[in-house]
Order: sequence, then C-alpha cells, then structure tokens
Amino acid sequence: MEPHRRRTVGPAVWRADEIGGKEGLARALDERELSAFEALLAATRETPLLATGREQFADPSLDELGRACGHEVAQGRGAMVLTGLDPAR
Repeated sequence: MEPHRRRTVGPAVWRADEIGGKEGLARALDERELSAFEALLAATRETPLLATGREQFADPSLDELGRACGHEVAQGRGAMVLTGLDPAR
C-alpha cells in the first residue's frame, strides 16, 4: 500500500499556531444574541427539560447565529468557540 503523499488543503485544514490558537476559532456573542439567550432561558426556566423543544427557542438572532455556526462547522474551519456567555448574568 502506497502512503498518501498529496497535501491536504482546505478551510478545515489548519494547525492551532496558524490560526492564533483558540482565539482564532472564537466568535463573541453580541448584546442582541446575549439578550435573546437571557430572554429564552427566563421564559423556559420552569419548563421541564424533556418538555422543551425547538419551538421554545425560536429567535431570529439565535436562528442566524445557528446558521453561521453550521456554516463554519460544515464549510469553514470545522469548529467555532462561542464566547461571552456569563452564567452570573
């Protein structure tokens, strides 16, 4: 069996030092997204976990964030680190 000798290329082929480490994958949540998370969590705080579904978490800004994350994972670097969530908020 012959070893693979062609260089693998593409947006999902990287080393941490090439993209700036974890920060190179980071995407900070903006105030609109943080407020949407906060509102959705407040609205579902008393809902049993197994009774929650997609319909309780519909929000235009978070839907847009989900599409951006999906695109980055499927077509981009293959990973995204969301930053800015504060459990104390």
